[in-house]
Formats: sequence, structure tokens, C-alpha cells
Amino acid sequence: MGKAILFLLLAFALGAYGLNPTAALAQPPDGSSGEEDLGPSLAAGHVARYRLTYMSSQTVTSIRSLTVISITNHKTSGSCSTSVDWRFGFAGVACTTVLTLGPGQTGEHCSRSLPASPIAAGCNATCAPGLTSIEGSAVIGSTNSTSCALIAVDGRIFYTTGSDSGVAAISNPRIVRIGAANAGD
Repeated sequence: MGKAILFLLLAFALGAYGLNPTAALAQPPDGSSGEEDLGPSLAAGHVARYRLTYMSSQTVTSIRSLTVISITNHKTSGSCSTSVDWRFGFAGVACTTVLTLGPGQTGEHCSRSLPASPIAAGCNATCAPGLTSIEGSAVIGSTNSTSCALIAVDGRIFYTTGSDSGVAAISNPRIVRIGAANAGD
């Protein structure tokens, strides 16, 4: 317990001086930037539109997590196929989910399923097998057409307790357009 508090105090102190004690952990083992491994492998005929900057899907810790990405098709006619590459670290794609949405429809892509939960009822496309020990990002894509570029995207991470029996917290990670910086920064 004392070591954990000491570590948190050290991390806080370093952060106060603009130093990030975990920055070195973000580097690939070979010392490269890692960018060459980050290209999406979305469903055939899809193009990358957005990136969810952080995702978590855990079942091996006491605080479990699940990431849900909602996509809305803003078209007034015609369907759009959507896909999500669930990416981890510098190792690539763990899973790709695909969902076709009719005009005005919203559907959810999920990193894993939850047993008998209101959250799970909203999952329309889920990784199989579910992702149970991963942190990373997600690349969101849609059919390669001008009209399917009009999708709207939202992401949430649900942190659950026990055997996913209760929601302890919800966070909304950033979503940025591919090739753009964070808005408002």
C-alpha cells in the first residue's frame, strides 16, 4: 500500500514539472515511432474516417471495461456499411466489426459482450471472441462513397464492477477525423 502511494506521489510530482513517467512505455520495443504499423485493415471497400483515441476492454482486473462506438448514418436514403478496427498497442488489429446501417439508423460496435445487461442489449456488432485484456485505439470506417462520409460517431468506455453487474463509471474518449488534430486544442 505504501509503495502505491509513493508511486502516485512521484508520478504527480513529475507531471507537475511536465515530465511523463510513462512516456517511455509508449515506444515500440525497436525504438521506432510505431506509425508504420498503424494503418487500418478495415472491411473491404471501406475507408478510415475517424479514430477513437483510447479504448479499453478488460475482464482480468477488479474494474472491468467495455468500449462501445455508436455510429449514425445521416443519409436520407440508402444504406452505409460501417466497420471498426479494434487496435492494441503497436501490435495491430485485434478484431474488426462490421455493421450495415439504413438511413437515419444508429448502431453500436462493441469490444466485448456483457451478460444480460442493458449495455449489451445495445451491441449490434461485437468482437468474437470478445476482447478481454486490451487497451489501444479504434479506427472507424465506412463504405468508400461520398455519401457514407456523413456518418456521425460517438464512443464510450463503460467501467463495470463484479461480473459486469454494475456500471461504476463512463468515460467519453476523444474521436478525431483521420488526418486531423483534436478539435478545440
